[in-house]
Amino acid sequence: MLLQPIRVVRLTALLLAILVSDQLSKWLAWRHLDPAAPLSLFHDTLRLAYVENSGGFLGLLGGLPEEFRFLLLIWGVALLIVPGIVYVLWRASLPRSMAVAALLVLGGGLSNLLDRLLHDGRVIDFLNFGLGTFRTGIFNLADVAILTGSFALGAIWFQRGGENGGGQGPGAGSGSRQ
Repeated sequence: MLLQPIRVVRLTALLLAILVSDQLSKWLAWRHLDPAAPLSLFHDTLRLAYVENSGGFLGLLGGLPEEFRFLLLIWGVALLIVPGIVYVLWRASLPRSMAVAALLVLGGGLSNLLDRLLHDGRVIDFLNFGLGTFRTGIFNLADVAILTGSFALGAIWFQRGGENGGGQGPGAGSGSRQ
């Protein structure tokens, strides 16, 4: 299928919206949050707590040697994200729902990658939700985009019946496009 310029423009706008909203929220967190004094909101359901994360999602891989973290979390991520974005933007036959979900994952990854490049290998995290003693880890808007896109891709895969049409979800094997 031929390249569709309006589709590329719309998907690029989504990618930029993810980048700008995440980077702006991180800048606001850096500018206004005190790392030593988390801000509690809505009866402590939401905490805004400034943290610089040198690991991956929720601090995973943070204990690895710095050289390996740099190789994995900067070069490894860049080698996956950049070609992924190019593929999604220029693959006109990719269903819209799949392209949007993939760009949520890729855009969030790109924004966290940009953070690592700007902040000596660290990502700014500042959001924490909880009820009572149950609390999430500290995360950012890029992480929300990544998880939302991942769940959406999983739902799309399940709805379409899995890779070989073996799923049991609604519309399995129907070949419908979204």
